[in-house]
Amino acid sequence: MLSDCDDIVLDVDPAQRIHRVSNQFSSWHEFASEPLEGRDICDLLAPDARPGLRHRLVEIAEGRTCCARLPATSIDTGHLSFTASLTCVSSRAGSAVVTLNPVGRQAVVTARESRLSTTGALVLEGVAAGKASNALAARLHLSSPGVDYHVNALLRRFGVPNRTALVARAYSIGALDAHVWPPRVPPALVG
Repeated sequence: MLSDCDDIVLDVDPAQRIHRVSNQFSSWHEFASEPLEGRDICDLLAPDARPGLRHRLVEIAEGRTCCARLPATSIDTGHLSFTASLTCVSSRAGSAVVTLNPVGRQAVVTARESRLSTTGALVLEGVAAGKASNALAARLHLSSPGVDYHVNALLRRFGVPNRTALVARAYSIGALDAHVWPPRVPPALVG
């Protein structure tokens, strides 16, 4: 699970396609195979909630209302799943801003491609604990170049230039549990 899931803000065009996603949510969703931008917003909702959202967005696009609130429903991005209530507010030229208000402030990672391999998770935990490559190699029964290979793969995956930035980025997106020592990758992210 990822904790402290803040409200997620989506800009939606008149065709009900997601135009832009809030920064924090983009960082959590970064490992997903398909970006949210360009997708129909209703595809994220449980099937029984889709008609209600479509109706409200049409009312907003036609100028019949400026805002709407929908009850909590299941949200599944193909990467994260959570329950959220929705608030829709008119934006510009038929567009809307849709805010997903997560219930319980937690989301579950669901997409396998977003997970780290067991070795990748162990290397990330070791780097976060300040271990050198040779110490990690001995602990994980790898060669030092093997550990460096995994570190470089993590640097590319997280889009960062060095180990320090890797650890900071991992904590910022919930890939490392901020409440334990030694550092641990949450089990939902390993697979």
